Amino acid sequence: MHMHRLRTSHDGYIALLTVLVLMAVMLALIASISTAVFVNRGNEYDAQTKETAYSLAYGCLDHAQYKLSVDPGYVGNEVVSMGTYQCSIGTISGPDVNLIRTFTTGAKVQNVRATLAITLDISNHIITFVEQ
Repeated sequence: MHMHRLRTSHDGYIALLTVLVLMAVMLALIASISTAVFVNRGNEYDAQTKETAYSLAYGCLDHAQYKLSVDPGYVGNEVVSMGTYQCSIGTISGPDVNLIRTFTTGAKVQNVRATLAITLDISNHIITFVEQ
């Protein structure tokens, strides 16, 4: 006598469950990758905006050094246009008893601001340069 094993209908459910689990894993993987790409793109944009603001503030430093070399009595407190952007030069103090001048420059690009604090000697060479 030969016994035959009766097939149950559970085999189809196991295959269906396996496909559903694999689809859920793939969907989670795709969602995490797309989120990481989106966040990374935003960070790169923020870094580029910060670099632009910093470069503009540094450009105002160069402008102030030039103005001081032409006119030692230059006091700053000026807004300088650079293309479609602007930067500002704060009031230049000094020269003090040590013949040192201090001032700040700044620029804002969208919502990102860069501010530099500068100290120059009498020859307009940078003594200190700090990003605030």
